[in-house]
Order: sequence, then structure tokens, then C-alpha cells
Amino acid sequence: MKINFRKALVSREFFLFALIIILAVFMYFKTDTFFTLANIKSMTLIISVNSIIAAAMTVLFISGGFDLSSGSVMAFLGVMIGIFISSGINFIIVIIIVLALGTAIGSSIGFVVTKGGVNPFIATLGAMFMFQSLAFVIGLASPKMVAVGIPTFSFFDSPITKIAGGALFGIENSFYYMLAILIIFSVLIVKNRFFRQSYYIGGNEDASRLLGIKVDRIKIFNYALVSFMVAFATILKASRFEQTSASWGESLGLEVVAAVIIGGASLKGGEGSIIGSFLGIVLLTLIFNIIVLLGKNPLYYEFSVGIILLATAVLNDYVKKVYKNRRIIKSI
Repeated sequence: MKINFRKALVSREFFLFALIIILAVFMYFKTDTFFTLANIKSMTLIISVNSIIAAAMTVLFISGGFDLSSGSVMAFLGVMIGIFISSGINFIIVIIIVLALGTAIGSSIGFVVTKGGVNPFIATLGAMFMFQSLAFVIGLASPKMVAVGIPTFSFFDSPITKIAGGALFGIENSFYYMLAILIIFSVLIVKNRFFRQSYYIGGNEDASRLLGIKVDRIKIFNYALVSFMVAFATILKASRFEQTSASWGESLGLEVVAAVIIGGASLKGGEGSIIGSFLGIVLLTLIFNIIVLLGKNPLYYEFSVGIILLATAVLNDYVKKVYKNRRIIKSI
């Protein structure tokens, strides 16, 4: 297979990778705490959880979909895990129920968007408010809650903590789950016919329907896939922290969406890559970590994300115009 190095050097993925390396080198000379084991473990956990969701979100974006609700769904499912485990329900049954709940939530959102004709932004914004509210209402009503104000549930002795609570070769288990999922999604989006159809749908939905592609079915599947992966990520996070909280995911939904866009996905559909979204997650996690380690106001993180998003949008439009002009010149 011939590799186009020139194209690779101007790709979004290479740019993000180079930026990540530059920031890491900067922090190496700036502080002694950046490359400590504790800090790396902290970043690895955040990257792992968010990347698992981002992988599915990328597929949804490619098909022309959009989802703001993943953070609130995580908060809701986290509360449900806390209530179930604290009530003594077998952890395997809890995992099955939570995964099924996640799938049902995503399928419902997908059905509203495709069959109900509701704009994805409105549908998922509504779901975001609904599930964030449910997380607090249901959590506060539970006698198993262990904190005042924000519903929090602890289960230190549950077998569920063994899922992501260990480490192999000094690297936490959550990293290996993430790595496996990223590889699987990267292969599926390129090699699997069903997943590749998301590119056709995002590129031209009307033409896809004329070609016989089951557009609505695939879109519903993609929304279900996102919420399923949110459920899986919630289980991993609960296992690692040995507790859950209704405050989980307060900004996660927006961060994952931002990372996927920074990674090269388009709101119009038809574009996106798993590795690009992963690098977007790494970059945002790294920026937040740098701000914390340097003792700066955490609000600078949101400002930084906004700047990167705007720069990404401008750069993306510029690159497209350049390539379009080159094609026009060559055709003359």
C-alpha cells in the first residue's frame, strides 16, 4: 500500500499529534509533576473514558448525526448503577441492565430524530436536560445516597470494581479497553460495509436513499451505539472510582463533541476519523491538565477550547478552498 506522505503531513491528525508533542515537551521543561506516574494515570483515565464515547460519536457525526446528551446520560446511568449496586443486585445483572438502558436511550433519541423529524440539536438538547434532571431527582430520592446535595453512591466491596480497577504492566485496565475499542472502530469504519454506509449518508442522504441504503435504520443504530458506549464508559468509570455521582458528565457531552470536531469531523456529515477524535480528546485533556498544573484559573480551559474550535473551523474552510481552487486550476 502506497503512503502519501505529503497528504499525511498536512492532515488534521498530524497537526494535532504535533501540537500534543509540543505541549508535552513544554510541560517537561516547565514542571516536574507533569510526567509523574500519578499525573499520567489521571490523564489516562480521562482519555480512556472520553475516547470510548468519542469513537461512537465519530461514527454518528460521519452519518450526519449530532448528540449533546452523552454527559447527562452518563450522570443518569451512574446514578442507576449506584442504586442497583447499593441495593445488593448482582453486578453482572447491573451491567446488563445499564447497557440495555443506554441502548434504549440512544435508540429513542434516534427514533425521534429520524421518524419524528426533530432536529438532532433540539432532540439531544432536550435529552440532555431530561437525563440530568432525572439523575438528581432519582438519586436524591434514594435512601442509598451517601452525600448531601449531589447524589453520590459508593460500593467499595462490589466485584464491579475489578473490571477497571486493576493494572497490567503498570498501565490501568481502562486504557486497554479504550485501545481495543479504538482499533475495532477504526477497522469497522473502513472495512465493514454497514459502517462505511455512514459516510455515504453523511455525504448525501437523498442519494443514499435512492441507492437503497436504510438511512433511518443506520442513523438509529448510530445513536444507540453512542449511548451504548456511554453506558460502557460509565461502568468503567464506576469500577475505577468505586463510586458514582449525579455530577458526572456535566461538561463531558460538550467536550466529546468539541474533540470530535477538532479531530476532523464535520457537522454536515461525511467526514471524520477515529484517530482524529482520539487525538482531539488527548489534546483537550492535556490542555486542562496543563492549566491545573500551572495553577491557572480553570476557566481558561473553556476559553482554550473555544479558541481551538474556532481555529479548527477557519483552518478547515481554508484548506478546502485551497484544494478546490487547485482542482479548478488543473481542470482549465
